[in-house]
Amino acid sequence: MPQISACIISFNEEQKIEACLQSLSAVVDEIIVVDSNSTDDTLNIAAHYTDKLFIQPFLGHVQQKNVAVSKACNEWVLSLDCDERLSPQLQQAILAIKESLDEYDAYRLSRKTFYIYRWLNHIWYPDKKVRLFNKNKGKWGGVNPHDKVVVDGSRVHDLQGDLLHLSFDSISDHLQTVDKFTDIAAEEIIRQGKKVTLLTPFVHATWTFLRMYVFKFGFLDGFAGIVASLISCLHVFVKYSKVIVYFKQKGGCGQMTNAHEASKAPRFPPRITVLMACYNGEKYIAAAFDSLIAQTYSDFEVLVVDDASTDDSVQIFEKYAQADPRFRIVRLEKNYGVTHARHIGLMAAKGEFVAILDQDDLCEVQRFALQVAYFDAHPDVVVLGGYYGIVDARGRTVRKMKRVPIDDLEIRWRLTMGNCLIHSTVMYRRDKALDCGGYDLTLIHGEDMDLLAKIILTGKAASIPQRVAFWRQHQESVTQSVCPDEREHYYIKIVQRSLQTILARDISFATAASAHINGNTPSASVRDFQQALQILYEIYLRFVEGANRKDTKILSRALLQAVLRFKKRNEKNSWWRGQQSRWESYISAVLHTHHYRWFFDPQLFFLNHVSFSHLPRLWRISLAKRDIDVLASPHPESE
Repeated sequence: MPQISACIISFNEEQKIEACLQSLSAVVDEIIVVDSNSTDDTLNIAAHYTDKLFIQPFLGHVQQKNVAVSKACNEWVLSLDCDERLSPQLQQAILAIKESLDEYDAYRLSRKTFYIYRWLNHIWYPDKKVRLFNKNKGKWGGVNPHDKVVVDGSRVHDLQGDLLHLSFDSISDHLQTVDKFTDIAAEEIIRQGKKVTLLTPFVHATWTFLRMYVFKFGFLDGFAGIVASLISCLHVFVKYSKVIVYFKQKGGCGQMTNAHEASKAPRFPPRITVLMACYNGEKYIAAAFDSLIAQTYSDFEVLVVDDASTDDSVQIFEKYAQADPRFRIVRLEKNYGVTHARHIGLMAAKGEFVAILDQDDLCEVQRFALQVAYFDAHPDVVVLGGYYGIVDARGRTVRKMKRVPIDDLEIRWRLTMGNCLIHSTVMYRRDKALDCGGYDLTLIHGEDMDLLAKIILTGKAASIPQRVAFWRQHQESVTQSVCPDEREHYYIKIVQRSLQTILARDISFATAASAHINGNTPSASVRDFQQALQILYEIYLRFVEGANRKDTKILSRALLQAVLRFKKRNEKNSWWRGQQSRWESYISAVLHTHHYRWFFDPQLFFLNHVSFSHLPRLWRISLAKRDIDVLASPHPESE
């Protein structure tokens, strides 16, 4: 008999969740509760019914419900909100078809709503909802906050019985929800670029009232029917009105004249959220803020997550916030660490894009204008970096320009085995980061590299070949103050995870350490050295498959650089001499099997910092024309 998993998302639902769980316990085999850090007794109540409790910062209605579905052990999922419960008739209907669930892909339930003081028998009934479905055939979709189950297939069956919905307890409760939900809905309309005219609020609101009160016989629901119809009409009017007001303010028709007026304006998402995790940053944070205010592109907010600073960082921020309403702050009660701060910031971000700026770094004035224009011209790009410069503690330029990879395949290849983008140059699409679950809170270091490696699985990566930021080099930076071995440990864990995802097999930590292209530690053993070389080559083959000549050349350059670095890292090992021939065979494969003409590629030396001391060896291998199949032994044994 097929088993059913009940999936519920919750946040401060102590008044309603128990009745929901009681109605489910009679018909399901597993209950999953995904909670958004409730501060009331929700989790304690849920613990009486299930041990499958998960904490997940709120990602949005659609995303949060899909997270709950992903936790289910069974194929069949029954998804309810905390203010819903199964009627006895619906419970019996589910039990009756449980043995034959697989005859259909999903089942629709009739939802009946209790509104303030009575059941609505017409205006919102029967409100058909797909809630019981095979998770291999369906998932949550729709537009936040109006989520719905999208089924891949037409085999959907209606069940007898009602899904009871205890909606609003008062008119005030309904109006508060209108304000919150219209913000979310207006954000989605703006993000999707839907056309809204001055007539839209009036036309849609009028039709909503007529449809609910007249055509759905809402007048038969008495006074509650007219209240629900009018507030629903208001909901639609306010939603579209907020969109119009947003564009009038942005376009100048309703231009705000001062910071006080701006602070009273409706809160709509800017295109960019500048995310800055701050801890005791008073020495450099003002300079970072000044570089943001100087931007030629102004449609952004600055979101500072203060990780319980003990210096004057917050006071400095408050001065900027008084002068510019685009600045806002999230203050944490205790110091959780930079990863936690960034994750909280991502959850609170409102922009379509998230731009990273560390508290001690600086933006070029054209950065946001360049990056937004690039995103708009390349809708398939999800992560965007850029060239950068280096300044010292006093802000003096140490290096005017440092280049990074600019092509998708090279960035993707390098992010698999190490980082290649400077954090304060990065901008990414917020929805893609949320879909990936955000920052991994188990990582103390390397959380930026891990998130980027996850995001690029959803789209392309690129870098702008212009300087967009300055990285500040100073003794108090995290890079300088943290033990290198501790930091590298986390980077290796991320590399290990990426390799296992791509190759679909277990990779040991020691082998991942050898394959880490940014590491300097010698391989722990001959076997790790051999397998690391093999892994680099396997992944290279996956990336060049189907690539054009330009991308093949770029990837061949990247692989050759990584292989050459193996010599510097391992040549002092006692076993190096016996492995040198194997190492050279990989160079030969790049030069001959894949026809990389290194002598026509000056970027090998000037961009990727390959030493000129390698020239004699490269010439010798090129002239030898050895073509060795380095994949002959995919899992070499120690020699």
